[in-house]
Amino acid sequence: MANREEALATGIDVHRVSAIAFVAGLALAGIAGVFVPYLLGSVSPDMGGGLTTTAFAIVIIGALGNPLATVVGGLVFGLGTMLMQTYYASWSNVVPYALLLVIVLVRPTGLFGKAVRLA
Repeated sequence: MANREEALATGIDVHRVSAIAFVAGLALAGIAGVFVPYLLGSVSPDMGGGLTTTAFAIVIIGALGNPLATVVGGLVFGLGTMLMQTYYASWSNVVPYALLLVIVLVRPTGLFGKAVRLA
């Protein structure tokens, strides 16, 4: 379904579905909040900055609103990071974000984004 009116017209309880989606999102965020400190080893007020920046870059590299493209964006970003850590460790944090910059300049909609017609 594309919108609320369409869902209401077909008899779907929009409020219930929205509440379930909201609770599912809260549950996933809570689970992430519990496990991320174990992965990072400590807890601090600024611990999510790097993860948020990386997640944003991955979504932009793939395409906004396309889950499969986001997975491919994650693979591209991860491979770029790992290859740089293997061959040029001092550049490992720069090159994936430079790749993001190039992709945004060449294809603003992401690798798998649909071209937007302006006129």
